[in-house]
Amino acid sequence: ITAQVSIGEKDDKVTYKVRGLIYWDKSHFTSRIVGKAGEVYYNDGMTMGSDCIHEGKLGDLKDL
Repeated sequence: ITAQVSIGEKDDKVTYKVRGLIYWDKSHFTSRIVGKAGEVYYNDGMTMGSDCIHEGKLGDLKDL
């Protein structure tokens, strides 16, 4: 496991720092991605592929 994950190519490339692994089994994973400004995105790799749902701001979420 690397400490960073890069998504996209060339000018559209975004690099994220990995802070924790929530769940991983073969090709299925779920994750929450937290941006620098505290924005939270959710992904379930099995049902959503590479799409993410914006859940809101980190301080506003009740289930974290």
